[in-house]
Amino acid sequence: MNSLSLFVTSLTTGWIVLGAGAVALTTKKSGSDEELGALPPVTVLKPLCGADPSLRENVESFFVQDHPRYEIVFGVERADDAAIPIVEALIAAHPEVRARVVVHVPPRGENPKVRNLRGMLPHASHDLVLVSDSNVRAPRSYLSEAVRAMAADPDVGLVTNLFAGAGGGTIGGDCEGGQRTGGGAPGVALPTMLGDALVIGKSMLFSRALFESLGGFARVADVLAEDFVIGKMFQHAGYRVVIAPTVLENVVG
Repeated sequence: MNSLSLFVTSLTTGWIVLGAGAVALTTKKSGSDEELGALPPVTVLKPLCGADPSLRENVESFFVQDHPRYEIVFGVERADDAAIPIVEALIAAHPEVRARVVVHVPPRGENPKVRNLRGMLPHASHDLVLVSDSNVRAPRSYLSEAVRAMAADPDVGLVTNLFAGAGGGTIGGDCEGGQRTGGGAPGVALPTMLGDALVIGKSMLFSRALFESLGGFARVADVLAEDFVIGKMFQHAGYRVVIAPTVLENVVG
């Protein structure tokens, strides 16, 4: 039993070390040869349900992005959702950013996030869409670096990001943040860099037209791990899944 435990520990340590090397490689900042104005426009899809304690700060980070042409579509399934007043206040405070709240009757499906996204997607104005969770906090360069990673290679079908845990303050929150940073990031970076896509659904950028040609959100309506399956949809169709250089904050409670 001791030998088995030692073997498993060694294997896990080696995996994390290799993954940490992959994180270092995949998070090198890309060059700034392209002017921001040349980047294609993008729609950010923000599915919401309720008001997390850090929702305002998280969402506001998306109103100050350096990408010159983007919009934000917020989706809720109830007109009395507690997130709506927070988002509407931010929209009023940032009139320079095109943003709106969509209250919709969701289509059927067992996955609530996918239900929300299916109700939001028809309101996107652009072909490039970026799915972003409510507990994501992003630096100013997030959108432009993700779009740049997509535009750099026509074989890229989906762009995702790595996350570092932030917030916490409790044993559970600190453990989740540590797992996200120390285990999750290396575990995603290494296989993805080697061509075996592992996608974090908190950040997914893709072409709407291409995604829908592969089956779209309807294909994962009843799937719990929709992000994993979406990554495989692109991979199995012959497209690359890449990790953008921006490391995002996953704010935990």
